[in-house]
Amino acid sequence: MTFEVDWRKYLEQVKTYIKSDKELRFWAIVGVVLVVGGGSYYGYHWINQRWTQKALMAFTESHDVYQQALGTQFNDKVQGEAKKELWDQVEIDFKQAGAHNKHSSFAPFFKAFRSQALNFQGSRDEALAEMQDAVDKMGNNYYRGLYQIGLSFILLDGDQDEKEQGIKKLLALADDEKNSFQDMALYYLGLYFSVSGEPEKASEYWKKIKQPSASVIISKKAESPWAQLAKIKLMELGQEKE
Repeated sequence: MTFEVDWRKYLEQVKTYIKSDKELRFWAIVGVVLVVGGGSYYGYHWINQRWTQKALMAFTESHDVYQQALGTQFNDKVQGEAKKELWDQVEIDFKQAGAHNKHSSFAPFFKAFRSQALNFQGSRDEALAEMQDAVDKMGNNYYRGLYQIGLSFILLDGDQDEKEQGIKKLLALADDEKNSFQDMALYYLGLYFSVSGEPEKASEYWKKIKQPSASVIISKKAESPWAQLAKIKLMELGQEKE
């Protein structure tokens, strides 16, 4: 069966979590925390480089349109043509910004966001190629694991061979203790098997998501939203107490 990410539900789940802490930013497929070089927010040594300032400005401007497009995508009151026009603009903006800043640290992120726009436009194969290129160019960037998960989502909507590649990627990310988005990979592996009618296998992956102890949790920020969502899924299966 074709696995499709339930974007509306996913967005609402992440939005609900993020609303509890104003310092958090959209990440995952919905957005990205704009830290490319590591260190503090935007990294002082990056901001002082003119080419990075230019790339950051281009990214911010393109991302503003992206947020508009994303905001209308699941609004039933907005006509389909209006949605299409916004995604067309997002695709053009990120393509042009990427071309003008191809030597910037932001270059892979221009590609990753263009990939999302292409996917919403229905250009799935081109979106796949663009996301793969983005991931390949990220090197050891902190957010590489996040976009590898995004890449696996696109693969899971392909033919049988691509589905197998997508699952293989998710499994590798879920097994990687150094992957900062390991819990997200585990959650979506569970979701895939749940949708595929394999609840036992789904619960196996959801149970692997580390639940921090009460003594560790100082604030909501210390909790993983994926651990929370996995707990809800396990409760639905009757395998977790409220």
